[in-house]
Amino acid sequence: MPRTVLLPLLLFALLLGAAPAHAALPPLSADPDPRNGGRIVDASGREVLLRGVNTDVLSDAPVLGRIGSRTLESIGWNAVRIQLAWPRIEPLPGRFDDKHLDDVERLVDALASKGIYSVLAVQPRGLVPGGLPIAGARTPASYTVMLRRLARRFATQPGVAAFDVVDAHGSLAAMALSQIRAGENDAGATASPHLVFVGPSSIGAVTSDRAVVLAPRGTTVGALGSMRQAALGGAPVVVSEWTPGADAPAHQDAQNGLRLGSFASTPGLIDPRGPLSRAYVRAAPGRLEFSHYEEPRGHFAARGMASSSNTAPIEIFYPGAKHKGAKFRARGISGLKAAKVPGGGRMVTGIPRGRWSFQIGPSLK
Repeated sequence: MPRTVLLPLLLFALLLGAAPAHAALPPLSADPDPRNGGRIVDASGREVLLRGVNTDVLSDAPVLGRIGSRTLESIGWNAVRIQLAWPRIEPLPGRFDDKHLDDVERLVDALASKGIYSVLAVQPRGLVPGGLPIAGARTPASYTVMLRRLARRFATQPGVAAFDVVDAHGSLAAMALSQIRAGENDAGATASPHLVFVGPSSIGAVTSDRAVVLAPRGTTVGALGSMRQAALGGAPVVVSEWTPGADAPAHQDAQNGLRLGSFASTPGLIDPRGPLSRAYVRAAPGRLEFSHYEEPRGHFAARGMASSSNTAPIEIFYPGAKHKGAKFRARGISGLKAAKVPGGGRMVTGIPRGRWSFQIGPSLK
């Protein structure tokens, strides 16, 4: 099958399998905190943990087809990191394919209609060594110009959680960030800049921007804590790529304990009864202080602190397909209810005010 026709087919699969439309996704921003660790927050002030999959729109038709059948919703995940190809956006230097960007925008809209954020990643592959400006070459400068065009196109799209330049190192990351902000300015969206994911080698070059997220890839369980500490200026941390293996439960426990987002690189493992389906707080007003899931007995506990006047809901995913007959109890959360999601899981919501705590599990009375 020609690669150029895959994206429209993915859109078709998504729209066929679409769940009922969600309310418009709230835009996300960063809340840097050198002392307690930075957070990603939405317009209601909720701390949001981005959890999802990596996918390449040019080759992963089955992956996004499964998203269309609500597989992500079945394990409570809320994001897709879409790896775009620079040559598809800009087939020839200075010539941009607006039709391809139209397809990407429809994909973002289809995901957003199901409550799923998109992260748009375009890596600087194919640059001429040293950036030599020979005919037809892709240079660092042309890479950043392309990013400006992309940012301008999606500047007012809340379904785009972030632009990802984790493979742009050092000064190139700083140039990329500058051009992304210029693209947003071109579109008149300077008041709400998008998050920008950068790699560990570049975080020191871009700390003046408060919407930067440290996004390491392939991080081991033992290194997750040090990544949180290495986030200069207290930037939020999201693991941009990790491959679930035998340590997947421990890796996700560490993510929850450190309040990290993450994107798995093997979405074929997604199963509402599988190792990636785990309880976690997806969004919490104010600050999430603690969460812990004991899979053997199906017990999950969390606590945090919200404003006394808060009106935004907490969102807690619980893998009900694994644990039948679970009950919950809470303090400081009103209007608690549990909605069934595809695959047998539950999305628990309620309004926390002040200090709150929550527990759920089959052993609770």
